[in-house]
Amino acid sequence: MKKKRGDEERLEQMNDLPVELEGADEDVWGGPILSWDDAAARKVLLPTLVATLKKMGLKRPTQVQRHVLPLVLHKNGYFDLVASAETGSGKTFAFLIPIVQQLLAAGDLSMMRPFFPGTSAQGMPLIMLASPTRELAIQTDKEAQVLLKDTKLRSVCVYGGEPIKVQGQKLQEKQTDIICGTPGRILDLIDAGRLSLSFVTTVVIDEADQMLEQQGLDRVVAELLTGRDLNDKSARQTLLFSATFAPAVQEICRKVLREEPHYAYLRIGRYDDDKGGSVAHIKQTLVWAPEDAGRMQQFCKAIADIHAKRIRDAQAGGASGLGLKLEAARATQIAANNTLAMCTGGGPETRRAEQEAQAAARRVAEVEDEFKRAPNSGAPLAPAPPKPGALNSLGMPLRPGQRPCEYFMKNGTCAYGTKCVWDHPERPEPTKPLGGGVPPCRIIVFSNRRIQAEQVTGMLRGRGFYADHLHGKMEQWQREEVVESFQKTDFGVLIATNVAARGLDFDDTQYVFQLDLPTSIDVYTHRIGRTGRIGNEGTAIAYMGSKDFKLAKPLVELLRLNSHEVPGWLDELAAKPFPNNRR
Repeated sequence: MKKKRGDEERLEQMNDLPVELEGADEDVWGGPILSWDDAAARKVLLPTLVATLKKMGLKRPTQVQRHVLPLVLHKNGYFDLVASAETGSGKTFAFLIPIVQQLLAAGDLSMMRPFFPGTSAQGMPLIMLASPTRELAIQTDKEAQVLLKDTKLRSVCVYGGEPIKVQGQKLQEKQTDIICGTPGRILDLIDAGRLSLSFVTTVVIDEADQMLEQQGLDRVVAELLTGRDLNDKSARQTLLFSATFAPAVQEICRKVLREEPHYAYLRIGRYDDDKGGSVAHIKQTLVWAPEDAGRMQQFCKAIADIHAKRIRDAQAGGASGLGLKLEAARATQIAANNTLAMCTGGGPETRRAEQEAQAAARRVAEVEDEFKRAPNSGAPLAPAPPKPGALNSLGMPLRPGQRPCEYFMKNGTCAYGTKCVWDHPERPEPTKPLGGGVPPCRIIVFSNRRIQAEQVTGMLRGRGFYADHLHGKMEQWQREEVVESFQKTDFGVLIATNVAARGLDFDDTQYVFQLDLPTSIDVYTHRIGRTGRIGNEGTAIAYMGSKDFKLAKPLVELLRLNSHEVPGWLDELAAKPFPNNRR
């Protein structure tokens, strides 16, 4: 949230995208607000809420917020809405601000919703926010808590992966005004008698295209909207938000919304049917790498180059200090580890690479020791070197192996030297902010394969990076720990499956890599949207092979839609007929 406030100037520059609005005449809803003060003057927002927004450091509404707020709040929910805008444009606050306004304007409704705390209590929210993933539900709830901080209103977040009894207890403590969660868990709590949607007046479905189209999830959402005690669509306001809406999904949307004139469709940005959307501020690079081995070498070198450039730029800008000295030593170690990993056999070249990697590891250890001795360094203590017979992070005994030992590569010492299973250290502590003019930098890497995500994490840790993985098979506490830890790191790499493709907002994510391309251009758009947030520039790098030929033509169209250069080989691949569309 702090980062969002600090980048208001960049947000203000996102005001020149084309706007398409269907179903709402501007003479009816009054047109977009110009500022928070304008919203107060037009009685769109209460002065107290405007004061809160200004106190948070939000100088003015973003383009999507300027249009959404007066539409949603017109005549007490006159319009249902489908809204699409590019990733990182402020969509979450575009629906959170008006629903908080609705609750504040309604005043005390305790007489209408009597509540008696205890084991038989039932939560009766007025607002329901549905998200496709646990992480997005948690993040949305945290943003809602910011707006509700100085009010008596209460938001509760529920999701799978945590015992339903624990989450049911949250609903028994005090009346709930906003329920934020995943559709499946909301249904579970209704069926358990802990939650009722009979008082809900506004429904928000975030990432609605995924929620309404994804097989399995669409049935759960339909059951939530029509199969329990939620008011009929004619008696509630329904808001659907996403960065992309394919034409087929738009038709589904109309089934859950009221008919015109109570329905509006808002689209901000440059879209062309199902060719993705407006991502012109994100630099996109497509790399031809059909083989996994070559792809991983290119990827590791690119990550190392990003880290090294970050240190060089900081040094050129006059940054100094032990933190920077340590990161410079780590950059040298990473480069040496990359060289060693690419060596094959046991010839002179391999032995020389091993010596250089060991020397670099010792240098890092020396600087780390110096860093730890410095006053107020806050540096974590290094774990003790493992002993023969110890267990690795997977609970397996250490044993000689074929790949370089991760602990040895990082610390220069291990019971088995360079030949050991490569994954025995636990997750390293996040590196502390360096200060001295060195900005944070985070990298998100997408893989379609869970096992690959875990393997790449181990490989990057072995080469000296802070790295972690995130996928849907992890326990909820593990997923939350990964997200929190990644947000704290100064320079980190998160390898994730599509669980992180939508909605999650990590500050300072400057790069997105895709080791595997998705099958849909919409998923590609959501993935690269994890960088270039809130008006910043970002870089997205994707590796492509013959198996990705179906995405060639949509990628060409997306690049041209956003005025990006199209590689010649990609143009050729897209132009080939379907049976031979392989390189």
